[in-house]
Amino acid sequence: MTDRECETFEQAIDSIIEECREVVLLRQTKYGSDNIALAGLPGILVRMQDKVRRAWHACGLDAMVRHGDVWEASAATSRPEVNDEDGDDPYIDMVGYGLIALMVRRGIWGLPLEDDVAGGTEQYLETGQRFPVQAAHRPHGGVGR
Repeated sequence: MTDRECETFEQAIDSIIEECREVVLLRQTKYGSDNIALAGLPGILVRMQDKVRRAWHACGLDAMVRHGDVWEASAATSRPEVNDEDGDDPYIDMVGYGLIALMVRRGIWGLPLEDDVAGGTEQYLETGQRFPVQAAHRPHGGVGR
C-alpha cells in the first residue's frame, strides 16, 4: 500500500514502518552486525545525531539557539548545496537506528537474517557471538521480554 492509498492512521504507520523495515534489512545485508557491535549504543547515538543534523539542514535550519528562556531555530549559515539524500532519508535512518538501539538494549542485536538461517549459515557476528549487552541495559529483560 502506498502512502496515498492509506485511509487510516494505522495504515499510514504500517506503510511507513514497512518502508523503514526494508531499508534496515537492506543495510543489514550490506553491512552486517559488526559495525554496530563495535561502538554499541554510543555509536548509534552519534549516528542518530548526524541524521538529526541532516534533517535540520534539509529544513534550512542550523540549530536551536537559546535566548533567555526561549529556544528558537536559527537559519542555516551559507553552505554549498549538497543533495545526497532525499528529504525522507534522515527520518527513515533515525527510525532504523531506533530499532537497532532497542535490539542492542534488549540483547538481541546480531541475530542472523532469515535468509542466513534458511541457508544454514547461522553467523551472528564474525566472532561467532551475539553482541554482548549487560543485563542492566536491558529494561525489558532481553530476548522474550
